[in-house]
Amino acid sequence: MLIWSDSYMIGVDEIDRDHQKLFDIVKKVEIAAQADELDKCSKLVDAFLEASRTHFASEESLLSKEEYPDVETHRLYHRDMLDKAKALKMTCAEEVESGKIINCYIDMVSLLLDDVVKGGSQIKSYLQFRKNR
Repeated sequence: MLIWSDSYMIGVDEIDRDHQKLFDIVKKVEIAAQADELDKCSKLVDAFLEASRTHFASEESLLSKEEYPDVETHRLYHRDMLDKAKALKMTCAEEVESGKIINCYIDMVSLLLDDVVKGGSQIKSYLQFRKNR
């Protein structure tokens, strides 16, 4: 089971809350997948996509405001993540056979951890530096 760790925090309340919200959605997907609640999984994947879009927009706005030097690269990274999330939704729709929906959960975890761990680490040091100036 996916478990939130404070080590994922980057020190910006809004971003950390968003990441925790995404973790919560993924946990709900896991529970629904294990219970073979396919309709619920589909709705949760939609919620995950929407929460990801909102989170990425907020993060990009913050990075622009904080004059993050690689904001365009990070924006492209987010676009790539959204493309992967959309592909994930299609995969989830195809995994309607009982027992296979868990693959959807595994893909969501991978996507989420990529954003939180890889994406977060890219900006964490910079934002902490700016905060302490």
